Amino acid sequence: MNAAVSSKPAALPRLSVLDETFAVCHLDAEAEFPAWAARSEFLSVTRTVNELSVVCAEECVPEDVKCQRDWRALKMEGPLDLSLVGVLAGMLAPLDEAGVPVFVISTHDTDYVLVRSGQLEAAVAALREAGHEFHGAGSDVLVHPAEAEDEPFLWEMLYEAVHWESGLKPPPEKLLAEPGLRRYLEGWGRAGDLAVVARDPEDGHKVGAAWCRIFPAVEPGYGFVDAATPDIAIAVVLDRRGTGVGGTLLYALMDAAGSHGFDAVSLSVQKSNHTAVRLYERNGFVRLRDDGTSWVMKAELTASETTNAIPDA
Repeated sequence: MNAAVSSKPAALPRLSVLDETFAVCHLDAEAEFPAWAARSEFLSVTRTVNELSVVCAEECVPEDVKCQRDWRALKMEGPLDLSLVGVLAGMLAPLDEAGVPVFVISTHDTDYVLVRSGQLEAAVAALREAGHEFHGAGSDVLVHPAEAEDEPFLWEMLYEAVHWESGLKPPPEKLLAEPGLRRYLEGWGRAGDLAVVARDPEDGHKVGAAWCRIFPAVEPGYGFVDAATPDIAIAVVLDRRGTGVGGTLLYALMDAAGSHGFDAVSLSVQKSNHTAVRLYERNGFVRLRDDGTSWVMKAELTASETTNAIPDA
């Protein structure tokens, strides 16, 4: 935002993640305003001598329009005083350090920073570490122990846990037929099985789950440490990733495991999932084994860790 008078904000503005997925479109400079864009609740149009740029909900854009799709938007809570300086820079700096490309839209009242959907979680984690708070973040979800009717949702989340990156995914029935994955949920309800589910407090929809179970050495999970340490799996629905739900679920599950007498928990995480690795390390996990493309990590469940830890992603 432009600044007429040098003035710094008293505190970092709170942020929120818009629900829609957006497209950034490029039209000829002489093109008329596209009627299809008017259907978008969020719409930004800029005309220059070189182009007509349109940002709107992805679902409104015809297939033949030149555009870049799959963007998510981070919004600063406004209105912001136009005399403020450094507000946008304070948001962009941690994203630059995290290697997250951005597309910025400024309005009279506030700023919107668009990031690729596949990097939303990394963007939110970087901004949280820089001190930004998020409206509607993970602390607003309702977490409860999983019940028998939640098992189909756990299978859905197992699929998402394996394919956490955006892009083409194999059919669930093909992926979940793999024995090494099926053992994470098959015969659910045996001794030592623990699970928690997160729901949106407004509509009750399930937005994520975390669970753990112990495995014998002859049929280990990917994060196997020993037959006394439960192996964790965790996943969040795509449109709620990066908003704190994962950290809230992890905290709740670790607390439940400690309450049930387990001394530690373990997990496997892909090395390329830097956001998840940072989350686990902030919650007491240490790298125990290098499995090539993934780390096996373990966290001891002491009293202080299971009762005083703060969800942080």
